[in-house]
Amino acid sequence: MRNLRQYIRSVLSDDPHIRFQALFQAIRDSRLYGEPEPFIDYNKLAVDISDHYEYETPLMSFVPTTYDTFEDYFLRKLSQNQVEDCQRNCAESIVCAPAEATVDSFTNDDKKIILKNSVVKFADLLLPEGYTPIHFRLRICDYHWVHSPVDGIVSSVEYYDHNEISEGSDSLCLIKIRSQHGEFGVICVGECTVQTFVSKLRPGTRVNKMDVLGYFYFGSRVVLLLPPKMVHHSAEGQKYFPGDPVIVPGR
Repeated sequence: MRNLRQYIRSVLSDDPHIRFQALFQAIRDSRLYGEPEPFIDYNKLAVDISDHYEYETPLMSFVPTTYDTFEDYFLRKLSQNQVEDCQRNCAESIVCAPAEATVDSFTNDDKKIILKNSVVKFADLLLPEGYTPIHFRLRICDYHWVHSPVDGIVSSVEYYDHNEISEGSDSLCLIKIRSQHGEFGVICVGECTVQTFVSKLRPGTRVNKMDVLGYFYFGSRVVLLLPPKMVHHSAEGQKYFPGDPVIVPGR
């Protein structure tokens, strides 16, 4: 482990947030760099994280419900009953939430977009100016799969590595979906310097609201890009679950 003393001090901290961050850093180092993984009781960790973050979604909404590995917990999937609830919830919407997340602060700018640690121009992403971003911030405790916010056809799936767009730019995946309401963008930013969003989508794939776009192995933040002139009423701090209506007809 890269800094064993610091890790031990952190996991013994009285601050649960520091303990969780230390555990996840150790897991990250294990998965990304081959470092030894410490013994972790993932079932206890899941309960402790839920308690600390006051996580309101019942863990029974997902599968599996017990965890032997990091992936079992962090990449848990929606139960079939929960999928059906989400599909009913989004049925009448034009745009639905792509993730379980909280709307983060953002600044509207018709030429560029603020990501985690960088600012990129729409032109750098081969997008016309005028898109409106909604920033969705995922916490450690949140469900880490990303779903389609609209019905449409995937027009492109582009991966950008760290520094590829510009010096210091975040690694990200940009999925463009063409719908009857215009072309939408879904920017998935995992680890800033390492590409950690995984998708099997291919251009030309037809997707419906709530279809899976991919998942974050670590991270994460989702930026939903609304076509020019499309208006939303999401507010900073507002919580969403996949399928929750973001834009409905007549609003």
